[in-house]
Amino acid sequence: CLSEQTLRPELFEVIVINDGGKNPETSIKYPFKISWIKTKGKGSKGPATARNLGAEKAENEILLFIGDDNFPNKYLLWFHEEPIAIQGYIDWHPDLMPDTFREFITGEGGFQFNWNSLKTETGWKEKADGWFVTANVSIDKTAFLLEQGFNTKFKIAAWEDIELGYRLTRKGIVTYFQPHALVYHHHRITFNSFIERQYAAGRARIDLAALQPELGIDLLAGILDSNNNYEEQLDLALVTNFNVDPEIQPLQKHRWGNVLHSAAIKGAYDELNERGGLWSAVPHIKGSGNSKKALHCLIEAAHAFEDGNLGRATIELEWAMHYEQNSWAIYAALGELYAHQKGNRLKAIQSFQKAIELDPNNSDWPAKRLQTL
Repeated sequence: CLSEQTLRPELFEVIVINDGGKNPETSIKYPFKISWIKTKGKGSKGPATARNLGAEKAENEILLFIGDDNFPNKYLLWFHEEPIAIQGYIDWHPDLMPDTFREFITGEGGFQFNWNSLKTETGWKEKADGWFVTANVSIDKTAFLLEQGFNTKFKIAAWEDIELGYRLTRKGIVTYFQPHALVYHHHRITFNSFIERQYAAGRARIDLAALQPELGIDLLAGILDSNNNYEEQLDLALVTNFNVDPEIQPLQKHRWGNVLHSAAIKGAYDELNERGGLWSAVPHIKGSGNSKKALHCLIEAAHAFEDGNLGRATIELEWAMHYEQNSWAIYAALGELYAHQKGNRLKAIQSFQKAIELDPNNSDWPAKRLQTL
């Protein structure tokens, strides 16, 4: 498809990043310059590292990121030939069999790409602030490198592009939407595979929250404090999953939406539980009013604690306590912090005792930690 571009081949180069595999042996002659580059070391380094490597090696001033399962329209490069950030459009490949579930996740469900948020009554929005979907997006190379590219703390393809888009927006770089810059996504998605994707994206939300707490509040507030019933939602969705009756379709889509949302929440919960430490307090903070401010401070504290910055973590937890003075979870987080500071064993014990006193549900976390002290 790149050989059929209307842009003259001497005006662009193609860089293929091989992340963990073997470079293909090919005798095909391309009309454009092409480079095959492998990431260093064994195993996959993740899409963030791979894309950054390609950007570093690029010789031209405009970077265009597309996926290996995307087929470009022949006008793609022509519509991306501007030294600004441009978000292109991604449609399903016409060779794929029609599928109601696939259309749901990119349409009214909005779980993938969420194009409906860019629509107006008369067409499309001109700007797509914060968008940076790497299946089809371009940016000025200098601007990309000044922002140091994608954050390599993201090891899977989830939120690393949105995080960069957020940083670019804060620097005043506008992302424009160009629906005529089109690629066709040739990827078979099933109900089960997309649930797995939602679960993984839910786990990656914690990475995003740690790096950008402002976004973390919106991603975590109001969902982690709710009772997640993933197994129940999955069972209900499976009952209607293959039903083709038009009268059942609204219920079918409703159940799809519920289980996909629940899978993301489950992923976030599991990630928080595995990280432990101050992150254990996050699910127990509500996301409204002063509690939302407390959640912001708690996320900042948890990230600082992971990085070994105990001073910063202490300050953020003190502010969290200012906003939520009777939160057992914040007292437990203080206990966790004090337990890692020399000479603060007594403060840690007192904090965990206070957490137990305030906790109406008698959670295991403060009680078990108190026993270790």
